[in-house]
Amino acid sequence: AAMIRYSSTNDHAELGEMLKDLKAYLPLDPADMPPAFPAGRSKSVPAPLAASGDLMATTTREQRRALLNSTAKYLLRDENPKRYADYERFRSEYDDCIYDCWYATVTPPNNVLLGYTLKREVAEGAFGTVYEAESPDGRQVAVKLLKNEVRRKPEMLQSFRRGVSAMRILSQNHVEGMVPYTDSSEIPAFVVMDYIEGPNLKEAVHSGYLTDWHELLRFARELTGIIRRAHQVPQHVLHRDIRPANIMLKGYDADCSTAKVVVLDFDLSWYRDAAEVSISSGSTIHGYLAPEQIERVARVSTKNAAVDSFGLGMTLYFMRTGRDPIYMQHRHADWSDVVTRQVLGHPCAMWKSLPSRFAALILRATSDAQVDRCDVAQIEGELLRLLGALGSPRSVLDAELLCHELAYRCCQESGQDRALAWDGNALEARISLSSGVRVVVRPRDNEQAVQVWFEWCNDGSAKFKNVGKYLETHVDKAVSLLKSAGAYVEPNTGYGTGGVKFSLAFPVKQLATKMEVASAKLAEAVQGFRF
Repeated sequence: AAMIRYSSTNDHAELGEMLKDLKAYLPLDPADMPPAFPAGRSKSVPAPLAASGDLMATTTREQRRALLNSTAKYLLRDENPKRYADYERFRSEYDDCIYDCWYATVTPPNNVLLGYTLKREVAEGAFGTVYEAESPDGRQVAVKLLKNEVRRKPEMLQSFRRGVSAMRILSQNHVEGMVPYTDSSEIPAFVVMDYIEGPNLKEAVHSGYLTDWHELLRFARELTGIIRRAHQVPQHVLHRDIRPANIMLKGYDADCSTAKVVVLDFDLSWYRDAAEVSISSGSTIHGYLAPEQIERVARVSTKNAAVDSFGLGMTLYFMRTGRDPIYMQHRHADWSDVVTRQVLGHPCAMWKSLPSRFAALILRATSDAQVDRCDVAQIEGELLRLLGALGSPRSVLDAELLCHELAYRCCQESGQDRALAWDGNALEARISLSSGVRVVVRPRDNEQAVQVWFEWCNDGSAKFKNVGKYLETHVDKAVSLLKSAGAYVEPNTGYGTGGVKFSLAFPVKQLATKMEVASAKLAEAVQGFRF
């Protein structure tokens, strides 16, 4: 750390320059990540290796794996200034042996991989195969063996090493919710993790699970909390590949009420450049990747937490709709309409505005511009608020949540759904009627109240005398209706040739317990201004 000094002038130019430089800084991945080697291999000087052909002829495949890893680890020791050059020469010289090391099946005797016995193939993806296996000490584990092509593609190999490093960091920091890391190897490239019993999120949703809003929100909040905790470790670990196949629901088949979210593959982000995966392959994984992971964007880093915000947003979309986002779907002109329509197709009886807020959360998290996305803490905060509102609606004391719920219910009950506009920046709902009357519902946190503001302004398109006769009668009726639901009149009601403005406010504590009555009375009041 270094002290930054600046003079105490009025313009604070040096401080401004410092903040500008900090904002412009783009963190880079290390050029060389340390290779991954099995635990317990000695750094002592190994016996000289026989020539490649002789080694193939005189040793078993398991013996070659051990010998090659031992030699590679020695070449890459920290005190060797030529370690990476030496390692590349070694890889070239023993290329055929290293290639053969990748061969593995679940059929004996070729089902042993550096002491791990492969039992059955669990899943296969574009970049590797996952096996249920038994460790040398008899534990049930999962082995993810990456495809042989990894060793010939530096970007993919670096990503594998980065992922191993990330999982080690998370294990050392005891980050709850990530699958515990056990071991790894570079020849062949594989990682060993605890075996998780339960479906992944993709399987769960496609099997018809998570249809209930409460269950969906619970798992979504757990997932977001795990990602946030990873961001908070000193090394600031990002995931960069958040998608349903990388999220497990541990124990869900046995008891869904006690099931836990477990996240796999931290920082195994293969897709930093689109060249590594064919976009035309039809794979759905691209829809979960932030645009800056697929195409290079000037002054935008893939080592930014907003990359995970995007993946979370798309995963929330999948959890509710059961649909994988397609490549760059967030840039489609109808993306907002598609998300809103599909999420609102799953109504919530206990908290009517919940689907609308969930859809808005997805859209904020999947903004194309990295700087416009909500961060992971904001996503988790919103999910916690929605869980609280759903679990105990009469205990909600959040004026903004109550404000949105009141306006949403009012429009549903008065048939004015299309008249409602929610401003997430101003945190207020606006209901615009064809008569020219506008109703604004806004929170007043400092006074723990929700204000309902009615106004009609003469813009010159109508003569006040033609509508004035309606206004006074309906204003009095609206005031009476809302007062009967617990609102109080604020001292700003006014009439004149320019129009009418008046407002009432609901105390938060009363509104939470009288939401049904308040929304029904507000809907009746709004209906009265449709003249």
